[in-house]
Amino acid sequence: MTVLVVVEMFNALNNLSENQSLLVIHPWSNLWLVGSIILTMLLHVAVLYTEPLSALFSVSPLTLAEWKVVLYLSFPVILIDEVLKFFSRRPRGMFSNGRFFFKL
Repeated sequence: MTVLVVVEMFNALNNLSENQSLLVIHPWSNLWLVGSIILTMLLHVAVLYTEPLSALFSVSPLTLAEWKVVLYLSFPVILIDEVLKFFSRRPRGMFSNGRFFFKL
């Protein structure tokens, strides 16, 4: 569940711009988004580490090692989207003047 939450938060950051990199458009350019991500993560941490909520959702607290795994599994979303944005900024994607870059 935590991986899904973190993936969606990273995905929200990626959606600051359809084709500009996160290196160009910084997250703090949209403070409402940053605030909502912080609030979402605080609520998720409350579910994980507060006894009545963790029992209600049938989850257990994560260790530091498990948080590292969560980030390791979630971060590729940013990398994949950055690669897709890079190719979307190219004039014609895989084509140049209607031709492939390589001969068929």
